[in-house]
Amino acid sequence: MKTAMATVYIVLLLSTLIWVSVYYVFPEAPLKPRETALVVFLCTVVTAATQFAWNRLRHRDRKDTHAAHK
Repeated sequence: MKTAMATVYIVLLLSTLIWVSVYYVFPEAPLKPRETALVVFLCTVVTAATQFAWNRLRHRDRKDTHAAHK
């Protein structure tokens, strides 16, 4: 549950930062709803991939230290 909430917060933060930066760079043409959905989707994919890599790296480190103690 903690990981899911962290994922939601990270996706919202990244999406909002991208939306605001595009709005300030192009104030006459902010992101449309479809573009916003694409940004949210891409932020979700990046966040999930990062979490997967982080968990895999942590699991590998634990496995190496456990094998060294035997």
